[in-house]
Amino acid sequence: MVLSWWSRISRSMKVDEVLYASFMYGTGEHCRNGRQFVDLDEDGCDELIKLHSELAVIRVWQTSDLRPGRTNEKWLNLLVRKTKPTKRMTFLGVGQSPSSP
Repeated sequence: MVLSWWSRISRSMKVDEVLYASFMYGTGEHCRNGRQFVDLDEDGCDELIKLHSELAVIRVWQTSDLRPGRTNEKWLNLLVRKTKPTKRMTFLGVGQSPSSP
């Protein structure tokens, strides 16, 4: 699931746009109160970015949750920049047109 929404976000970004995202610190996906959540750590972030060569990491950092009673919860914060256009997918393949050999 992470890959599908991350790909959609990347495709919607213009070159040089910057995205801020935050994830509960950890690994895995879970559903709570009917909402889907993705937890991410630095290794998971690296793996996600490796799959999207059009995105470059500007900064990754951790913060503590500031809400009362949640000071033990950590967040992974991420700033990425889109550095090149996303490859266009077609029925023929990546970036191909009917006249391509």
